[in-house]
Amino acid sequence: MALSVTLTIGGTAYQAYTRIESISVRSSLRDRAGTLSFEIVVPYSGATPAVTVPRAGREVVLTVDGTKEFAGVTQRVSESSAGTSSYLYTVDCSDYTRWFDRYLVQGVKIPTGDDETTTDLAGNIVKAIITNTCNQGAITWGQSLVADGPTIPQQTYDFEAPSSAIDRIAKIVGYKWYVDYDKNVVFQPLTGAASAAPVSALTWETQTTLGDLVLEEVGDQITNVCFIKDAKSVATQDDGQPARFPEPVATADGYKSFFPLGYEPATYDGVTVTVTPTSGPATTYTTANGGLLRENIDGKPGDGQTRNKALLCLPNWGVRFETVPPAGAQVAVSYPYLDIAPKVNRVVDGDSITEVLTREGASVSNGVYEDVFSAAELVNASQDAIKARAQLYLSTRGHKWVGTARVLGSGWRDGQVFRLTSDRRFGGAFASGIDLYVTDVAKRFATPDQWQVELTLSSDIYGEL
Repeated sequence: MALSVTLTIGGTAYQAYTRIESISVRSSLRDRAGTLSFEIVVPYSGATPAVTVPRAGREVVLTVDGTKEFAGVTQRVSESSAGTSSYLYTVDCSDYTRWFDRYLVQGVKIPTGDDETTTDLAGNIVKAIITNTCNQGAITWGQSLVADGPTIPQQTYDFEAPSSAIDRIAKIVGYKWYVDYDKNVVFQPLTGAASAAPVSALTWETQTTLGDLVLEEVGDQITNVCFIKDAKSVATQDDGQPARFPEPVATADGYKSFFPLGYEPATYDGVTVTVTPTSGPATTYTTANGGLLRENIDGKPGDGQTRNKALLCLPNWGVRFETVPPAGAQVAVSYPYLDIAPKVNRVVDGDSITEVLTREGASVSNGVYEDVFSAAELVNASQDAIKARAQLYLSTRGHKWVGTARVLGSGWRDGQVFRLTSDRRFGGAFASGIDLYVTDVAKRFATPDQWQVELTLSSDIYGEL
């Protein structure tokens, strides 16, 4: 019996004109991407098509046996002749991310403020991006599936796509995120957040769901001791308060307008710029008294608003004056700065070391595998946040099993999990059962009555690296 298929583009039904065997859906948990492609044959009566010709930029929804298998946007449509009175349209679609990224996150800090200790829940920052940027248009993107997450440092965005902005947050906290088929933004922890597969538990020797199951043991990607590079946290004093560096920057020559700093400033707030001329009173510039501006955010040289101001440029580590300080004046800057050598630089996964030692044997191994990684996305981060990022890195690099399988039926998608038990596979390694996560799916019609799904599996939700 043929499966029930509904395919709409811009609200118009096309299933009667679709080559069922051409329908292909792909999605990936790691890449946060979903695609759909298919072919439509449209007959013409004279110059009139039997149905509206499909066009790019329209909403597309595919439903198989009552389950929504894809929803997104038509991106490309190609036309070719399909006989004397018909045309073939090949349609490529992507998920809703294209529409989600319609507006850019422009020149903002989330949460607002210039204090170096400003933080917020990761989920609150995601919601702010959705509310203030993405929801400017006709679509109101749902936020009910955005989890709070841990507290992270303030994030700065300068003309960045919302998906890229949220990618950064997800990477920091180890969450998955995507826009689902109902236009809801999903932002959830990777660990423990997987949904149940259509079949939640299988015993290999008696099951009939999985076909062509191939399993592989992966031992060449293990890391259980990692060293952290490039993360930057605010330098602190012994009492834990932000340290300030009082730097006598230079003696003005009457021509120079930009004065570089010796360290990278942590933030605008808390910075004091002082210009002391050879005679007369000193001039002090701070954000509090309005004399210190953020370059290219609060103002820029030549815009008519900065004549008597100082401009602090964080990216270039310096202070700029539109009105050049007089020759002989002493320019000094006191500012909180970023540590160039974070205190947290080594994190260990003891459980992994024990597992490796047990499996490899003490005669040839001590269980340790070291690696180094860059956490450059962590700026103004606490030592706890840097350590948590390192622990997340290690959690993706344990001993694991990966595999592929084929199933028939609707409802399978990336991010699902099921439990497999077997007395035989790998000599009984799964006798007590193992959770297998679906990391990638590829769906198509093998026949008009068989919706075939190719699964990529892993014993953790991160998949093969």
